Amino acid sequence: DYMFGPQDGLHLVWLPGPLLLPLLLLLPLLRRRWSRYAFLLIALLFSSLASVTYFVPHYVAVIASLWMFLVVEAVRMVRVALRRHNKLRRSVVPLLLVYSLILVGISAAEYRLMLRGDDHWFEQRERIASSLVGSGGNHLVLVDYERGYNIHGEWISNTADIDRQAVVWARSMGAVRDQQLIGYYAGRSVWHLEVTSDAPPLLTPSVSGPGQQSPAP
Repeated sequence: DYMFGPQDGLHLVWLPGPLLLPLLLLLPLLRRRWSRYAFLLIALLFSSLASVTYFVPHYVAVIASLWMFLVVEAVRMVRVALRRHNKLRRSVVPLLLVYSLILVGISAAEYRLMLRGDDHWFEQRERIASSLVGSGGNHLVLVDYERGYNIHGEWISNTADIDRQAVVWARSMGAVRDQQLIGYYAGRSVWHLEVTSDAPPLLTPSVSGPGQQSPAP
């Protein structure tokens, strides 16, 4: 799975760390006017997310500033509650900072291990592009996705000056429209790339254009 979710370790930053403080101090925070407004806006956002059929973590990025405001308010409340214990009071913020940095380090390490363990679509795409460039000449790659393929694993990515790049990526849209595109890019080696969810991508010379020996992906 190329989508980075809880399995990549990034959840460690959010769940057990200081960002849980607003939930632990929910009732005291609700007694403060601006904290109530923040919780209300967050609740409205999550209510709107109920209409989507799937969830990706970055959907809630818009509430990051609101949640950090609540975290700061919670830390201030803890410091006030410890006003009679000066040494402990002064150590609250440094301890939370060190703890957060440790969690970020653990998450980053797990993230790197995840990338090493799997062969992601963007790495496969880079290898194919490098191999085509290394073989010389200019190329046109027609990508054919299997039915039901996850649309977030997009192989087609071109620069702003598309006609000058060595490898042009395009979606296969049927014999007639593919032939029109091949005619526009006359002189390029044409390749057909089959992309599936459960098998490595298969690159073959297209029968509709002048291909050459398929480079190893």
